[in-house]
Amino acid sequence: MDVNAVILTLLLSMLPTFEGRYAILVSITVLGMGVLQAFLIASTAIVLLSLILGYFIYYIDYIINWFRSSNNRLLKKIGAFYDKYIVNTRKRAKPYIDRYGVPGLILFVAIPFPATGVWTGALAGYLLGMDRRKLIPCLIVGGLLSNTIILLSVLATYHVIS
Repeated sequence: MDVNAVILTLLLSMLPTFEGRYAILVSITVLGMGVLQAFLIASTAIVLLSLILGYFIYYIDYIINWFRSSNNRLLKKIGAFYDKYIVNTRKRAKPYIDRYGVPGLILFVAIPFPATGVWTGALAGYLLGMDRRKLIPCLIVGGLLSNTIILLSVLATYHVIS
């Protein structure tokens, strides 16, 4: 096992929009890593990323509160913008988040397109006011589903080619 390939796969799996799904492809095609090994390393990184983002994204609220209490006019305006748009959006979205939030966010994270994934899902869940205890499992399950979709695509391609 090439340690550099493992580290690169871990790092690529944590990049915004790239994440595990594309790290799997790069690891297999460019780094020559085995399919299962690439999948397991990328999936481990996705779980770690989901835990980190799911926990730390809520610190934005503390930053915004600091902005509101600042003497700087620009920071106060950012805090006011946050109150006006984000807080109101959360209030309007709450019934829908309570009803459709978990499966909807899992599906959003699982779709292997560049503008979806764990990073964007964490931000969407935060902005819509999803509880951390719901957000983190959604990110993990959605990220692992995305990796699985790519794994199955790679295996199907290998089967067709060989």
